[in-house]
Amino acid sequence: LIIINPGSPSSHKTTLVLWECSTSGPSTMIKHISYQTKPRSFPVIAALSLLLGQAFGQSFSDCDVESYYSSTDISSKSELASLVKSTHRRSLPYTNSNSDDVWKALMDLDVAETDSTKVHLIYADIDVPASLFGEPDGGWNREHVWPKSRGVETNGDDFTDIHHLKPSDWNVNSARGNKYFSACRDSSECVVPATGDAAGDTAADDDVWLPPVSARGIAARAILYMELRYDGTRSNELDLTLTDCPDDDADDRSEMAYLSQILEWHEAYPPTSAEVLRNDKACERWQGNRNPFVDHPELVKQFYGEPTGDCSAGPVPTSAPGGGAPTTSAPNAPISAPGGGTPTTSAPNSPGADTPTSGSCEGMFPGAVMIIGVNSDNPDVVSMVSLTRLVAGTKLYITDNAWTGASFRSNEGTMMMTVQDDGIAAGEVFSFDQDSSSSWQDVGGSFALSASGDTVLLYCETEDFEIVHISALSFSGDWMRSDLSESAYGSDGSALPGVLSDVAVTLSHADNYRYEGTTSGTPSELQQAIAAPSNWEGSNDESFAAQSESFTVVDRDGGVNGPSFAYSRADCTSRILFLALLLALSLR
Repeated sequence: LIIINPGSPSSHKTTLVLWECSTSGPSTMIKHISYQTKPRSFPVIAALSLLLGQAFGQSFSDCDVESYYSSTDISSKSELASLVKSTHRRSLPYTNSNSDDVWKALMDLDVAETDSTKVHLIYADIDVPASLFGEPDGGWNREHVWPKSRGVETNGDDFTDIHHLKPSDWNVNSARGNKYFSACRDSSECVVPATGDAAGDTAADDDVWLPPVSARGIAARAILYMELRYDGTRSNELDLTLTDCPDDDADDRSEMAYLSQILEWHEAYPPTSAEVLRNDKACERWQGNRNPFVDHPELVKQFYGEPTGDCSAGPVPTSAPGGGAPTTSAPNAPISAPGGGTPTTSAPNSPGADTPTSGSCEGMFPGAVMIIGVNSDNPDVVSMVSLTRLVAGTKLYITDNAWTGASFRSNEGTMMMTVQDDGIAAGEVFSFDQDSSSSWQDVGGSFALSASGDTVLLYCETEDFEIVHISALSFSGDWMRSDLSESAYGSDGSALPGVLSDVAVTLSHADNYRYEGTTSGTPSELQQAIAAPSNWEGSNDESFAAQSESFTVVDRDGGVNGPSFAYSRADCTSRILFLALLLALSLR
């Protein structure tokens, strides 16, 4: 895209927006460059624009509404489900710096309406720079509207289905967790806003989450799509069920609630033009299928009837005018507690919010420190690298106790290290070594990694004793569910804290492992590389020495302003080289 701002007769300001050429799917913006040009450069600028325009192209045909449904009886839910499944023609990788992935799809699908360099966050209801993807400090991550722990998990098409993935503030995403959608059902526990960084018209109690008005219809139709699309007939997928009567004790935990509230939101907040456009792009550019409830909202009432809330769990709260919270006169008003009281409010950075207070956990976030090596053959060794500066006084804990979803078990052990006066620089590698780690203290139980497979979790605690999960590694295979009895985790299993889903390392069993991937990049790039199992070497025979070579952590402002990329098509490569030549000519 070439933007020319006329200036003096001899000079104009030109902005060149560079895009990544993709071998499948659309191109993605990666950089702005502004420079002064002379009028004689206009033919070159026109050529640049033409060449860049050729980099675009639709991935899938028959995505217009008329063609998509032309051979389907949409009044039949089963036929409609078959259509949505059969046209799901592309399963995006969750993270892949060398090709299209979910990050890039969301940058395109959820671009801010007023600034193409930003994305819109679903629960915070604000726009942030797209370039801050994966960055906990002011950035954004990927929200699964139908929570992973309620049947989606981490494999199968449902995990990367972009019809229910949205950009979200890191802290707000963590606060939502796997809560059901509804207005507060327990007014004595209701918090407005739902957390410090959420929009003012959100709310939450211990079990449910009320999105902002701008997202309630969007969330409802994403949930309805998932219930239609995933029926458990394909491998790595469960039968997702939407209900007013969720059973948290069910073995597969594939239920989402509350149906009646979802139906009310769908009716109260019909699809907007932005939601329709997103549906178009999702089909044409990224995945090949559509969300029928965006195209044909009338089908919801036909398939699901009227909301009743008829369940022993209690009636679904009745929305206020405009779909706001119950017993309020406006969407932003607090939800009244019994007796007319006002529920607790979490201010940003307050102890009730999700940002840790200053103290022994200052500046910590998921992926701030990554585990890069582990030995379970004696002596036990755990090597780590800091991807941010750790200030003096920071207390880090490593444990092989299982995380249950609510707390740590206490049948194994925990070690603690206090960062000394000089701090720990970004990129510095440090280790726990059973034979020589005088800087680590035993603070409970016996930390001893099992040679048959185990898990290691790294965390810190705020001054208010709130746990901040930092990283996790399993060398015993997949993580376990978080709804099991404590004894079910044994001595080698653990649930994965949800906030670590993007940075956790999950490896099949070997006694010892070390990271062998790149040691230079932005924090986000290094997190992705370390979390990739293909970048690890494992051995049952060889113990690996504690790692010591420092990493190079590149500040995002010093590198490419967007995801790293590679080109695999000769014509794409030659096009970029030609663009560079033309750009050089235009600067003369």
